[in-house]
Amino acid sequence: MENITDINLKQLEQFMFHTEKIKKMSNNFLQIKEVAPHKIVKTKELTPKNNVVSESSNFFVPFQKDKLFWCFYVILFGMEVYESNLSHSFTIERKLRIESIEKMGTMSQKIKETKIKRADLENELLSNNDISLKSLYALCVIHSISLIIISGKKYYVFDFDSTAPNSDKCKIKNIIYKQPNGDFSICKSVSPDYISNLVDSLYLIENVNKPIKPPSAYLLTDLKELCNKMDIPTTDANGKQKTKNKLYEDVLLFIVS
Repeated sequence: MENITDINLKQLEQFMFHTEKIKKMSNNFLQIKEVAPHKIVKTKELTPKNNVVSESSNFFVPFQKDKLFWCFYVILFGMEVYESNLSHSFTIERKLRIESIEKMGTMSQKIKETKIKRADLENELLSNNDISLKSLYALCVIHSISLIIISGKKYYVFDFDSTAPNSDKCKIKNIIYKQPNGDFSICKSVSPDYISNLVDSLYLIENVNKPIKPPSAYLLTDLKELCNKMDIPTTDANGKQKTKNKLYEDVLLFIVS
């Protein structure tokens, strides 16, 4: 007959962390750690159907989460390099972000001229899942890239290609387009006529840090001209002409949206 001590020990054994049990748990944990990355890569990174908008489309949408960053990557290295590294997206993105921060440290004066705080750029590149237009602007400075970003009825020009000094907007061939759903894409075929037309029909935001001047910098006619470019009504619901302050308010709302 077993005594009480023997019975209690056997009953409690399943809850005890003895050597064999710890070893078994460690092996199970290692197996999970080895399998998990393969599952993530297969389901989230290698998804061909999310790779391109469509075969007939003139726009290419990267399937990675930070589409703005990967549009920049394709412009910097080319589509062939991008497609050859689809299974290493996370590692490559992290590497380029860190390398850009390191390179930024060697060009303090140029970064200072952007009027963007270096600490803010470093923090965003290290911590944020998605880069902002300010960080894209800085990346163009760091890597000497020229591109145009089209967002609705407005556009930005980041022109820092050191191999083509004094270039004009119509010669820039790298176009990033923000789609209505918020995704960023690359325009695959760009002609000088296309650029010329958009320059005439869209509103140029000259300063990514201050996209609009203060109200005192505009005349009423200036604001009406901006409204016409942005398809903003210059009259209210009753057909009455909007005041200068109201026009400015509408333009500001349009630009920051």
